[in-house]
Amino acid sequence: MAYYQKRDVSAEIHSTYQESYSHFFERFFHGRRLSPGRLLDVGCGPGLFLSLARQKGWEVQGVDPSRTSVEMARSVYGLPIQEGRIEEISFPDESFDMVTFWNVLDALSDPKGVLRKTYRFLKKGGILFARVINVRFHLGLYRLWESMAPKKGNRPPPVIFHVHNFSESTLRQMLKQSGFEKIKVRNSLPTPGDPYGDSLRFSKKGVQLQKIVVHGVSEALFYGTLGQFCFGSSLFAEARRGANIFDEKVWEVV
Repeated sequence: MAYYQKRDVSAEIHSTYQESYSHFFERFFHGRRLSPGRLLDVGCGPGLFLSLARQKGWEVQGVDPSRTSVEMARSVYGLPIQEGRIEEISFPDESFDMVTFWNVLDALSDPKGVLRKTYRFLKKGGILFARVINVRFHLGLYRLWESMAPKKGNRPPPVIFHVHNFSESTLRQMLKQSGFEKIKVRNSLPTPGDPYGDSLRFSKKGVQLQKIVVHGVSEALFYGTLGQFCFGSSLFAEARRGANIFDEKVWEVV
């Protein structure tokens, strides 16, 4: 959390990042019949997604622990952002039609607790969308990298691990245990190119080609197993709030 509170987010609004994530978020909205309403983006960063959502008619609200992110979201996009951790911030019950977590849930210390809290913020039938790193892919790649130790030298493995790491089954289970219904988990579309400029060995086109190949193979496995196995580098989940108010005491007993 100290890292997120102090990090410099200026790189997140440079052209490469903007181009990559703008395209990803446009594809998120494309083809979905989402009637604009009230939207909460948890861990909104400098506000790129919220800015796009507002252009599409949504009434937006963001939360982020980084002061520089909040200041940038307010100054660049004029967005209503609250500074702080979602664990410390509250909204009235049934305030939002949609809540989003873009690569945030797996970086939280208590993702289930946050899901249970944000469940209350959603209106009945409200929808949650989340994107997280897929541990199946990154752990598999890490083990492959380790098996090639004599050849790879001292180069670090090209993998990502966060505070919590989910497979499609554990992500689905956590959402269910948090009260959500109609849960769907699948491979996430990759972000185009190299948004953070981290790849030193491959060109932008090379990175994109790798992502296309990995996503294509992952989708073949997903459909071949009737939606039971995801091997993409990231997971995408959607779930809805049921008709009942989430009762924390009941879930503590369970």
